[in-house]
This record gives sequence, C-alpha cells and structure tokens, in this order.
Amino acid sequence: MKTYNIILPVFNAGSSLEECINSIISQTFSDWELLVMDDGSMDNSIDIVSSFNDKRIKVFQQNNRGAYSARNELLKKVDARYVAFIDADDTWKSDKLEKQLKIHNMGYDFTCGNMQITCHDCQLDKNNFSVLHNIKHGEVSLKKLLSHKVNFIVQSTVSIKWSPLRDIGSFVEQKLASDFIQWIRFLDRGDGKFFYDDSILGKYRLHENNISRDMVKKYDEFALGIDKIKNDLTFTTLKLVDLRIKRNSFLSALKTKNIYRIIYYLTRHPLISFKVFFDQVLFLIRIK
Repeated sequence: MKTYNIILPVFNAGSSLEECINSIISQTFSDWELLVMDDGSMDNSIDIVSSFNDKRIKVFQQNNRGAYSARNELLKKVDARYVAFIDADDTWKSDKLEKQLKIHNMGYDFTCGNMQITCHDCQLDKNNFSVLHNIKHGEVSLKKLLSHKVNFIVQSTVSIKWSPLRDIGSFVEQKLASDFIQWIRFLDRGDGKFFYDDSILGKYRLHENNISRDMVKKYDEFALGIDKIKNDLTFTTLKLVDLRIKRNSFLSALKTKNIYRIIYYLTRHPLISFKVFFDQVLFLIRIK
C-alpha cells in the first residue's frame, strides 16, 4: 500500500498537463502513485501522460462525463493511506506532500493550504488565497469554514485520510461546488477540525476557462448539492449551511443586480446582508 494516491482528472489539458505532472514527479516525498483519468479529451492530453516513463503513473480513460465522475472512478482504485487531489491546471511546490504528511502525523485527517494565483492580465495575478481571504496558519473548525465568506479550501491543496473518506461515499456529480460539499460531509462526520497551511503549496492557474469563476451558478449548485446529502449532516451543520445558502443568495442578487431580491434580503435578513457587504469591502481592500 502506498502512502499517497494522487487523483488527477484530465480533460483537454494539453497546455498545462506536462507542467502539472512534472511538479508531482519532483516531490521530495516519493511514496506515491498518480491516478490519471482522461475524461474523453479531444486534444493530446493522453499522449502527454503516456510520454512519462514512471511506473508510479497509472492512466485510465472514460467517455466525457465530467471532472467529478472522473474523480469518483479514480477513488474506486485507491489503495493508499492518504489521498491528494490536483487539477490539471495547477502545480505543486516540491515539498507539498512532505509537509502535509507531517501535518497528518500530528493527528489531522484533513489538511489543505495556500496557493499563489497566476493569471494573465488580471488583478489577482501573484496574489494568494491566504492573504485575499485572511486565513491564518493553524487549526480551523468546520464552523469557521462555513461562516467564512468563501470556500477557501483549494482542491489542489487537499490531503485527506483515505479510510474515513471511503466511508463518506462518492462526490456529488455536478459541475460546481461538489468538492466543498464533500469536505463538509467529511468534517461533519469527524471531529470538525482540519489544519490550514498558509505557506505557498503551489500555483493555481486562473483563466477564462476556469469553471469556478461563474459564482452565481456555483452558489446555485451548492444549494442543489447540499439538498442531495442533507440527510448525512448533523443538525448543527445544517443550520450553518442554511445561513451560508442565505448569504450566497444575497450575493447572487448583488451580482445579478436583482433589485427585488436585494431589498428582500436587506429587510428580512439585515445582519446577513451587512456581513456580506462588510466582507466584500475587506476583500476589495486586500486585492489592492
């Protein structure tokens, strides 16, 4: 059994895939196996993966069914103590796995961390998630995660103990927010605590094709996905999730300039509305 299985779904990722895999091969911790699922790519992605002469890389293929279907299929093949996730657009620093294994050895089943943002000709270039979202190094509770203005868990930084993840079940298969829903399920089932590393663990590439940039759709899919797994959650977590959905709905109203819904939330949920405004102001200050 390997220490790590690394889950990498691939769809038309030819422009970034080689750099991504090289960052995995360059890890200072070497007891890992990379599981790659080509999700019906129509470019040269499968040729790029196949060009690596490393027995630790296992390649699979399926018809295009989406990234979370690919992740779920790969999870069926896991045989390791821990699972790490990476997207084909992203890269890791060479000591990423080594650092996270030390955190697991401290007793945490779930750890994630900071990434530097890289994007062409945009305001967020060379920023990082920890600074933008004011997340500090150390232990974080599920309550703090759900109370925060955004999901600050970057999927490509997640390292998680396999045995409890296996017991949780598959990712909800939809285009957006499925990862956040899975982390909520995992933390709610456990002790509700994880470790956040605010050092830079890698680079997150932001570009026009990043599916998560459409925040309104992401908020809608979060609510739909939560409805599918709400019976898995404790009453306390459901209350926190409900507050988050209300905040997301108000943010959606602001982003779409829906005056009726804005007025509704300002009158029915003034404290939630004020917090949303306050968080947005702080976010804009941090960007500058």
